[in-house]
Amino acid sequence: MNNYNTKKNIATLSLLFSLTGCTAFSQDLPAKKRDRVLYTGIINIVPDNFKFPLFGFINIAKGSQKNLSLGFVNITGSDTKGVQIGFVNTSKTLKGLQLGFFNYAASAEKGIPVGLLSFVKNGGYKAVKIGITEMYPLNLSFDIGVKKFYTTISGSYNGALLNKYAVGFGIGSIIDINKNIYFNPEAIIQATDVDDIKNNRLLSIRPQFGIKISSTLDVLCGPSLVWQNAVAPSALHKPFYSIYKHASDSKNNLLGGANISLKLHLSK
Repeated sequence: MNNYNTKKNIATLSLLFSLTGCTAFSQDLPAKKRDRVLYTGIINIVPDNFKFPLFGFINIAKGSQKNLSLGFVNITGSDTKGVQIGFVNTSKTLKGLQLGFFNYAASAEKGIPVGLLSFVKNGGYKAVKIGITEMYPLNLSFDIGVKKFYTTISGSYNGALLNKYAVGFGIGSIIDINKNIYFNPEAIIQATDVDDIKNNRLLSIRPQFGIKISSTLDVLCGPSLVWQNAVAPSALHKPFYSIYKHASDSKNNLLGGANISLKLHLSK
């Protein structure tokens, strides 16, 4: 029993020594302010201008962070000039890259947030679109992110189909051509069976163009290429209309069409 307790105590002391050593090493790293540094590998809290990578469950940089933050939650109190990778990423000023499920930045000067939901308070992009595609006469979508890269969540309806509804997710970018016209490519994947979303899928590529008709309202139009895949031939949906159609086999369709929509801007 004594031998067991001795080994247990040695293991405990070794662990504490390891964590303490990591913390002491971090405290000796250069910083503008000699603030206390907590660097345990689980929770990391570092001062301004910390230039070394952060790896932990929760990473908190009180000031700017110029390197990699990899964790479940990454929080930067000032500028993020490096990369945040995690489930939740927040930053005051994003000058680098955020990659996660939820991203937030007060502003994004030259940075790009990539995630399912990316909110940028100042200079971000938010919009609602309603329109017609070759597969569905009614489509409603919500865009969020920045103009360089945004995500879109969509819902569609076609009353003539057995599975009348579809839900989707996609990505897009806005590239200005001049003051009133822009190129707006999008790629969207939709599940056409909401009860079993892995059954039937649509992948749409839309190299569309936007025309500004007011400060808050745009018209979008352009061609589209759609690949339709189903688990059974009977599950392939008949398009609302199509310009081109090619069936590579009984479970796959390639469609060519066009789309038109109105976009309402929700951000300045």
